[in-house]
Amino acid sequence: MVIKIRDAVPNEAEHLSDIAMRSKAYWGYSDAFLEKCRDELSVQPFDIEDRNFQYSVGLLKSEIVGF
Repeated sequence: MVIKIRDAVPNEAEHLSDIAMRSKAYWGYSDAFLEKCRDELSVQPFDIEDRNFQYSVGLLKSEIVGF
């Protein structure tokens, strides 16, 4: 299994947000708690474009599996 790393692009923000929410949910938090975390776990396109931060994605084949 080879995971390739590359810079994220702004149009992947929604997908990265989904990964963050699913990752948090894995730990068994309630739906109510997860909803309270949604804003904090959400990635916006402008976040990825902000050069003060670095967003990278991990690809397994061509699928984003982490960031």
